[in-house]
Amino acid sequence: VRERLARLQSARLVFPLVKQPLSDLHRKVKGDTGKLYGWFESMLPEEVRDKFNKELFCAMVMHVPPKSSKIPLDVFLSGIENNMDETDTAEKLNEATAKAMAALDSESESEEAPAAVQSEEAPAAAEKELAGAMAALDTA
Repeated sequence: VRERLARLQSARLVFPLVKQPLSDLHRKVKGDTGKLYGWFESMLPEEVRDKFNKELFCAMVMHVPPKSSKIPLDVFLSGIENNMDETDTAEKLNEATAKAMAALDSESESEEAPAAVQSEEAPAAAEKELAGAMAALDTA
């Protein structure tokens, strides 16, 4: 009972400091279970990472079906809050959340980069094609 009370008291102090960043992460990934699990997994001790998979995260932490593809915001927040312990500090959680957000930003930038390169190359390719067509007309 004392251990449970200590966990609840810790969560009561820490959770308000991490709620907004967690909400921002959830919004950014649109509740995607795999991405939320990736954030969670980043905080697991190395020795349990391969044993605690996404399905266990869904069932044991989030209390949703193991194959869920989306986790609602309220379920995500309460799942994290209800499973916090004394080792979960605001600094640790916010740092993991910031890293996940940065990785997602980097991921979306790299997805956008080929389109930007392609749009820069498109006018040059069109010019080259036009020059080729003009040359063909000149020789005809």
